[in-house]
Amino acid sequence: MKKLLTILLSVLCLFLVVGVNISAEEEPTTIKYPEDDTDSDGVTTATTKIKYEVGDTYTWTISSEIETAVVGKGITVSVTECNLIEGNTLNITVSSTNTWKLKYTDTKQQAYTLTGPVFVEGKDTNKVWANDDIVLSTTLTNAKSVEGVFAWNTTAPSAAGIYEDTLTFTASIVTPE
Repeated sequence: MKKLLTILLSVLCLFLVVGVNISAEEEPTTIKYPEDDTDSDGVTTATTKIKYEVGDTYTWTISSEIETAVVGKGITVSVTECNLIEGNTLNITVSSTNTWKLKYTDTKQQAYTLTGPVFVEGKDTNKVWANDDIVLSTTLTNAKSVEGVFAWNTTAPSAAGIYEDTLTFTASIVTPE
C-alpha cells in the first residue's frame, strides 16, 4: 500500500503543465492594391506574428509517510526540474487536518511540531510549521529542498492505539501583479 501511494504521488508530481503554441494571426491579413498603397509608391507590406510559448513547469515531491513518529525524523519537501516564467514564484504550503495533533480518538491525542524553513517576507526563517505556512518558495530553475523535523510538544502518547494526522501540501504558481 505504501509503495502504491508513493507511485501514485510520483505520477501526480511528475504531471507537468507545458503549453506549447506556435501560431499566426487567427484572421489572415488581406491587402488590396491599390487601395492599401498608402503612399502611392506601388509597395504594400503586412506583418505576421510568430509565437512559441513554454509555460511554467516543475516537479515536486513530499515524504509519503512517516510510520513511526520519531523525534528528529523529518518530512522532506523537494522541487526539481523547476522552469518558471520570469517573475513567477512557486509556493508550497502545508496544513494539518488535526491541527498538528496525532489522534487516535477525540480523547486520545497528542500535539506535535514540525520545525523547518518557512518563507516569510522574502526569506526563509526556521520556525514551527503552522497551517497555510509557505514551507518552500522558489523562483529558481534548479532544485530546492526543505525538511520539517518532528518533535512532540510534551511527550509521546502512552495509551495504546494508532495515532494519525494528515498533512496536505499545496503547490501554486504566483504571478506578479
